[in-house]
Amino acid sequence: MQANDVPRRPNQVSFFVLDGGGGRLLAGRRVPPAGRLHVDEVAKIENHEEQHEHGRPSPLSAKGGKTYASEGHEDEHQLHRFAKRVVVWIEQLAGSIETPLIPLFAPPRLLGELRKLYGPALSRRVREHQADLTHLSASALAKHPAVLELIPD
Repeated sequence: MQANDVPRRPNQVSFFVLDGGGGRLLAGRRVPPAGRLHVDEVAKIENHEEQHEHGRPSPLSAKGGKTYASEGHEDEHQLHRFAKRVVVWIEQLAGSIETPLIPLFAPPRLLGELRKLYGPALSRRVREHQADLTHLSASALAKHPAVLELIPD
């Protein structure tokens, strides 16, 4: 193997952390002198629907206008609508991401919805990781093992 054949390790990476409530695009890079990882938030999306109720009162439903069955059904539709917004958002941002692969961290249900909606170009670039990291700050993400693996020392 010649020197040109060795895969180049990126010194920076952009990645998404998402859940049903929202998500962020973050950028991480190694900083001298120790080469520690520094992470900054670049963009953010929120699921405003999650905070609003969409059930309509019905004489057949429980108090508050929803039955247990309708709540699950509505949650599923709400997650699908949010996933559609997320895919459009990622597609808009993907053009400015220089690395060929884009890591994405999300819980399983959201990953499943997103996977149904990716276009071919995005499918080739996204690398899914099953994890809910949205609750972590940028500095905590910089120390998380899964994020550290994105940019080896």
